[in-house]
Amino acid sequence: MLDGLFKSLIATLLISFCILTLVYCSKFIKQQKTECFNLISINFSEDLKGDFVLGTGSIKQNKYFIAYKENEDGSKKYYKMSVDQTKIYDTLEEGSTAYAEVDKNGLGITLEIRLFVPCNTITEEINLNLASDE
Repeated sequence: MLDGLFKSLIATLLISFCILTLVYCSKFIKQQKTECFNLISINFSEDLKGDFVLGTGSIKQNKYFIAYKENEDGSKKYYKMSVDQTKIYDTLEEGSTAYAEVDKNGLGITLEIRLFVPCNTITEEINLNLASDE
């Protein structure tokens, strides 16, 4: 009888601990933090990765905006922003410094990036030259 009571007490404590942990983690994940910093030399980049085995395979393509993040101590750090998570606003006056606002959850996972750049800095490059470079 005591053995069954002891097992049920342990099970109840374990379930209670799991529920409390989930509640705590969900509150922590819902916390959102916005980080703002200046950017230098923004560019576009693509990564291609593939796996091939005996005639089958897959290719994965990731697109990024690449820039240098200006830190508070004056240093600069390489920074990649996923195109899928980034919204670009060309609303700054010409000559202004581009900056980014990055929203992250409590675990530090990036939720959204808002990239602010000066007007007329976004260009589309179209190459109509059909000749091959030999």
